[in-house]
Amino acid sequence: MDGEKGQAPLVAECFANIKCRVADTTLVAPYSLFLLEPVRAWTDPSQPAPRLFHHRGDGTFTLDGPTIDLQDRMTKWQYLL
Repeated sequence: MDGEKGQAPLVAECFANIKCRVADTTLVAPYSLFLLEPVRAWTDPSQPAPRLFHHRGDGTFTLDGPTIDLQDRMTKWQYLL
């Protein structure tokens, strides 16, 4: 599947896709951070009740229920913790 504008492909396995444009790059050098602006969103109507995967910060994730702790894999900024 291709996005309506531009050439970005939609990820068929995802129940929702959000197409963004880079809105601001001033924080790239100091923080490796891009600010994005959503341009368009798509949802898959064949998945009326998709399971959600949430990043909770600090290396922990939730998959519609129990918390998955992946803190030991979050290594880039470990010196800040």
